[in-house]
Amino acid sequence: MKRQPTVKALQARGVGHRLRFANRLILRAFVDELANIGMPYVYYRCLSPLLDEDGITQTELSIRSGIEPPSATDTLDKLAKEGFVRRVAHGSDRRKRLVVLTAKGRKYCEQLPAFLTRINAEFLAGITKAEYRSFCEILERIEENAERFSATALAVEAAPPRVERPGNATRPATQPRSAAGKR
Repeated sequence: MKRQPTVKALQARGVGHRLRFANRLILRAFVDELANIGMPYVYYRCLSPLLDEDGITQTELSIRSGIEPPSATDTLDKLAKEGFVRRVAHGSDRRKRLVVLTAKGRKYCEQLPAFLTRINAEFLAGITKAEYRSFCEILERIEENAERFSATALAVEAAPPRVERPGNATRPATQPRSAAGKR
């Protein structure tokens, strides 16, 4: 009789597990290599959005970097103290502050394009351009499937549970008894 695979074996072959494991390895190497050029990972995450668009609000920077607002504020405080960024008043909203790179911050970030090119080449060693394009297309479809699945799961989660009551029609659990038959 054929034995069913264990949960652990199924997880090891699962797409989520494989992507998570690869991401963990890549992130570990990426963080180590950033440290070798003297840049903490959290600095990289805060400075990268500013390289794409300088002069964004702290809130926008937090969103783009994926760092929670309190942690982003702490990191920006450190970056400002070291002279890499400065905060300036927003032109039309006195409550907001814009984060801008200083000349020192730009110089600090000059090493990033070559660094990113080199580290991506390391991660893609032995993979052809065609294979990488194919991988990206497959990954995009997996992302779309996950978004669709997630949206479906959220919609099912949000729907009120349906309950069977003897002698009554099935109705959402949150619907009042007086409205049970009035659909």
